[in-house]
Amino acid sequence: MGTENNRSRREFLGKALGAIAVAALNPLAVLLTPRDVLAAGNGFIIDLNSQSYSQLNSVNGSYRIVIPNTKEVFDNGDVLPYAFIVTRTTSSAFSIVLGWCTHRHYELDHYNVQTDLIKCLNPDTGHDSTYSVDGIVLHGPSKTNLPQYEYSYHTINNTLEVFIPGLAVKDGEVRINALELFQNFPNPVKGVTTIPFKTHYYSKVTLTVSDALGHIIAVLHDGGLSAGDHSFEFDTSIFPSGTYFYHLSDGGETLTKQMVVVR
Repeated sequence: MGTENNRSRREFLGKALGAIAVAALNPLAVLLTPRDVLAAGNGFIIDLNSQSYSQLNSVNGSYRIVIPNTKEVFDNGDVLPYAFIVTRTTSSAFSIVLGWCTHRHYELDHYNVQTDLIKCLNPDTGHDSTYSVDGIVLHGPSKTNLPQYEYSYHTINNTLEVFIPGLAVKDGEVRINALELFQNFPNPVKGVTTIPFKTHYYSKVTLTVSDALGHIIAVLHDGGLSAGDHSFEFDTSIFPSGTYFYHLSDGGETLTKQMVVVR
């Protein structure tokens, strides 16, 4: 058990240090600075007028961008900075994909723009996956395509707004939003209601319901959930009319919404 833990630590440290080293040495790798983070909500503005991103003004130009001081948690427990690869595919279109291999989470970069290939930079033997510029697996042990990120291209001021699920900008700082909690439906409710929420990476979460006095009356879920959309049903038929609250927590953040029960 100790040997396995030590191996995992070495792999993690190797990946993290590799990410920093390559970003420092590779002219096509960029660390996103606070000055680049200009938008509110989940949008990150990349100013294509900046010399830092000059290659994105040409078709096939590409950069690997790392957002420092962030942690993306993968299903296998790997924790790495958020990273994505931006490639200009036409004069008005871009491809933006995850910057980590989906197999072993090795660092990826656009190593051959002429043939539109994204590849592991320092792969182990047998773990060399290759992807198309839009993230489709072409070769290697990886069986999962790279996630694509949505964006908006603002032609007037020549800026690219990238939307990264799970991240937000508040007071000029990058914040991690691991959870999103939505309104239950139906609401008001007479019988069974559905409580939807989203996890942006693997999380151990607790979903509870409390009454107006703060007493927990139901635990709907307590355990790990993979990234994605989730929902749980809550049967209100044994509870009297009134206002109730449901809470979603991952141990560090708790989100709360209210529901109304009617008879």
